[in-house]
Amino acid sequence: MPPRLIDADLELERKFACSRAADLDAAAEMFQSLSVDIRLTNRYTSALHYYDTADLDLRQSGVILRTLDANPPHYSSRVQIKSAQSGDNGLMRRTEHNLAVSADGLQLQDLKGHAALAFLQAARKKPYQHWFTTLTDRREIRAMFAINGKAVMIECALDRFRYYRPGETAAFHRGCELEIELKQKYSDPSLTAAEAEAVLAAVGQMLRAAVPGLKPTSSSRADRGFAALARKAGDSRCVATKKPAP
Repeated sequence: MPPRLIDADLELERKFACSRAADLDAAAEMFQSLSVDIRLTNRYTSALHYYDTADLDLRQSGVILRTLDANPPHYSSRVQIKSAQSGDNGLMRRTEHNLAVSADGLQLQDLKGHAALAFLQAARKKPYQHWFTTLTDRREIRAMFAINGKAVMIECALDRFRYYRPGETAAFHRGCELEIELKQKYSDPSLTAAEAEAVLAAVGQMLRAAVPGLKPTSSSRADRGFAALARKAGDSRCVATKKPAP
């Protein structure tokens, strides 16, 4: 198989905010009507925990550090490290490392020697604290599309989420949003980033035309959570996407 033309760690997606959960249901039906090849439909709840130093050094350098609790059979315990993002009109491009670890929590010792740890250098070896948690009820649909004769898998994630401070049971923020994301592993290896972005744009335009309540956004879960808890914390969109030196 020829080598892939898109960096394996590059995340490409478009996000849309919505104010009504009913818009997600309408968008799900519309997305499924756009493809004759639906590969997967799924529902699950995810728990993501966001970490940074007390001074938010990672956030100010455009890095997101979070953990994902295991939810068998869907996925195992994970540590996720994401870079600063770039893009416009809801398009997001960022480097993403989604790394399996031995148990839930910030198991950085399991990642010893991994290149992704270079992103955490901005923390200057300060201790991390757990800032907030999101619980997300997700409906996931994966479907095949085509561009220039190449197969492209797009995942449509329809999310209802709640934010919690550590140790609290009352949510401090709730909302819903839709993401459409390239699943590079299941797409043509000769697909280019420009072609993938074109498919995401086309699918996004059709969804918006059918569901006017969808609004493009480049605000991430981290942006919203940290903005609510520390309004002078910086912005993960303010740094151009760049891989740090090992």
